[in-house]
Amino acid sequence: MEGPDAVDFESVLDIALTIKAREESGTGTFTLTPEPDQVDETDETIEVTGRSSLPVTPTTVVLADDDEASDRIVLSADPARMSEGDGPTQVTVSAQLNRGARSVRTTVKVEVTGAAGPGAVGFDPVLQFDIVIPAGDLAGTATFTVVPDENLVDEPDETLAVSGDSDLDVEGTTVLLADDDEMSDRIALSADPERVSEGDGPTRVAVTARLNRSARPGGDAGGGVGGGHGGSGRREIRSGAGLHRGDSGRIGVGDGRVRTDAGGQPDLNGQEAWGDVGHPVPE
Repeated sequence: MEGPDAVDFESVLDIALTIKAREESGTGTFTLTPEPDQVDETDETIEVTGRSSLPVTPTTVVLADDDEASDRIVLSADPARMSEGDGPTQVTVSAQLNRGARSVRTTVKVEVTGAAGPGAVGFDPVLQFDIVIPAGDLAGTATFTVVPDENLVDEPDETLAVSGDSDLDVEGTTVLLADDDEMSDRIALSADPERVSEGDGPTRVAVTARLNRSARPGGDAGGGVGGGHGGSGRREIRSGAGLHRGDSGRIGVGDGRVRTDAGGQPDLNGQEAWGDVGHPVPE
């Protein structure tokens, strides 16, 4: 026999062979019953020996393994896609040998990292964990939890890279963490108050700019706001983390201060735009 990792077979009872008088040989049979499995093992050498009144030369039978040795581990994840709004979601990762099982335990160290770059949907860090494939098995599993950073900002989807390290090559997989916020494509302005009487004198009007869907991940939503007689007051409307769905930026326009032209007359096309704190915003 070749040792404990060789192909196994059921025990064989002794048999008797008879060479009759005046004959040169005799024949008997036994049944060889292998124990089939999916483990890559060494071939078994079965020795056939005998006892008689004359010396007996033994022979052998080779019981060959038919399982191909694995050279790679393939990772897969379930579910492979989730949404930012799903909340904490448990993901099962499977590690599968690509061919035959092994006669020893196999450990895969797994890491989960974001691969989409800055600005994508955020998630809590995932600690490294192990997947164990027991000896004689083709696969093993383990779980981790994805905790998305829920917000109202339209962001790129995040791709979670699930990679592994073992004594065999490891083929990684990915999990898609999809953003669930719809991109804004319009800014709506509103004024308060909406009506001013001629006799009210100088009146401060607040203008609200509101995104029609989700907030934007970065940068400004710029716009010119005119007041009075075709006034050209300008104010950039800030967006991003500070401006969520239903929130707004506020600006004041035309509170009665006007520039004068070269002749000292009011320049009604030059009304100044004022911010929340009462400071003019340069055009």
